[in-house]
Amino acid sequence: MKIIEWIRKVYEDPTSMMALAVTIALAVVLFLAFALLRMLFDFLGGKKARLRHGMYKEFLWYETYMDEWKTKDGKGKNGYKYTDEPGIYILLFFRHRVLGNRFKGYEDVYVGQSLTAHKRLFQHLTGFGNGKIYHEIKDGKKAYVKIVPCEKKDLNEYEKIFIELYGADRSFNATKGGAPKR
Repeated sequence: MKIIEWIRKVYEDPTSMMALAVTIALAVVLFLAFALLRMLFDFLGGKKARLRHGMYKEFLWYETYMDEWKTKDGKGKNGYKYTDEPGIYILLFFRHRVLGNRFKGYEDVYVGQSLTAHKRLFQHLTGFGNGKIYHEIKDGKKAYVKIVPCEKKDLNEYEKIFIELYGADRSFNATKGGAPKR
């Protein structure tokens, strides 16, 4: 009975009617905002789904990477050597050059992590890292590289995710990833 009396009171008083309308409008806006955020989060599906979505994007032919090690435009110190940051590096190996962005069907893969990802990747490509990687390149395999920058605290988690996504533990990665301490 109290609810019905309150509704009658609201309809009789114009200021109460306006307050009710504003309250309902605000509730609808908040509901829609939360529903949209929920749909967006579900669409992204967490870190693993976001990372899977970009799995085959932004790979760079390793010779281009090496050419751009010190400078990207021939002017100043703006190459990969000078932009080092924590991250995950991924190397994909193929028999032939990849046309377009068709990076599926690689023969071998290596996923690593480093607080200085560009420097570590450079070491692998120049023979001062994993010997198997260097030998693949010297044997004529076509290598493509990718750096995924991330926070230091996320290195172990991201490395494990990428090793699983690329199946790297069935290739050059001896473990499923994750440094003992980070």
